[in-house]
Amino acid sequence: MSDERERIERMRAEGKISTEEARRLMDALEKAEQKEQNISSGGIPLVEQQRLSKTAVAGALCLPAAIIVGLLAGFAAHLVSKEDHLTEGTAWIAVLSGTAVLLVGLLLGIAALLAVRREPDKLWGKGFAWVGILQLPVVWFFLFLKLLNHGSEALQSPADELYDKPASGIAQPVPPESRPERTKSIESETNTP
Repeated sequence: MSDERERIERMRAEGKISTEEARRLMDALEKAEQKEQNISSGGIPLVEQQRLSKTAVAGALCLPAAIIVGLLAGFAAHLVSKEDHLTEGTAWIAVLSGTAVLLVGLLLGIAALLAVRREPDKLWGKGFAWVGILQLPVVWFFLFLKLLNHGSEALQSPADELYDKPASGIAQPVPPESRPERTKSIESETNTP
């Protein structure tokens, strides 16, 4: 490589290249020597080193954080409410506080995915970024399914309470004295001529 340096100096002295061009060529030559030295010593070239996007990992870790925050917020709301059982309000506080953390994960995931796409030679972690992006929609999809299921149970017909449904699957009539009041009133309305 010293032959190359001498040749650059000679070309500059003869006026074939300017001083600035000679300086630029010397810098490029020095970088090439460093890269060659790093490779020969068993290292990876500095240009090709990649690192995991910390933003992507932070976005992916928002799911366990959301679970912990939701449980803590629900527990705190339960303690404040002084109820003996969990109420719908405490459940909503837990869900909404967990959702706030998942929203942070969504934003971190988007930022990480953009950074990884912008600098693919320096960063990796698209999978972690996608986990951060998709966790909020997936969690809310399952919550929505649970709400739909819960709503269909609330719309059950009062006539369904007239029969016991044992594990055998064969419906047995419920004696009138053990029926709820609202089914007694429905039964009396249907039996009157």
